[in-house]
Amino acid sequence: MKRIKFFVLIPFILFLISFPLANTETTVEEPEIIEYRPVYIVSDNIHNKQYDINFMGDIADSLEKHGMNATVYCNPDPGAHNWVLLDENIPEDAVILEISYMCAGTLNSKGTTWYHQRLRNRSLVVVNVSPLDIRDLTWLPRAWDDNFSVPGFSGLENPYSHLKEYGIGYIYSSCPDEITEQVVNKDFVKEC
Repeated sequence: MKRIKFFVLIPFILFLISFPLANTETTVEEPEIIEYRPVYIVSDNIHNKQYDINFMGDIADSLEKHGMNATVYCNPDPGAHNWVLLDENIPEDAVILEISYMCAGTLNSKGTTWYHQRLRNRSLVVVNVSPLDIRDLTWLPRAWDDNFSVPGFSGLENPYSHLKEYGIGYIYSSCPDEITEQVVNKDFVKEC
């Protein structure tokens, strides 16, 4: 009789073992899909035309490796930062990367009503490729080639604070991959 009970219990034990334990369900999380805003790259005349075009192209290539749509907007020009604002074809959610040395007059203009009316909902990130980091600078004198500021303008006090006050991003680097990392890590290009 004892033998029969044992054989009867075997199927029951196998039946119990076949059920998964509570809360052992495996779930696979979907990877986060990040929708990036389109990026438009403009540059002042920094070195020479070909070097500056290549530099903007290197940044665009680096951004595209991260899944972003990056466009070199135009050839290097001191007015490029305004042209991109005036172009009605630039999407409202675009991010503009403006590569330049630090010009007090240009930075000062970013606080004007004219500028913000044209920037609208786009984001601006100033990419400083000069040897002078403005983050701790208390005074940026008027540039030697500034022929557009009002005659009495002599410079800009606390230029970095000025940019922050107007919601303008700032990157200090002349390395395309570093610029890309800062753009991605500071969330300049993620959809809101």
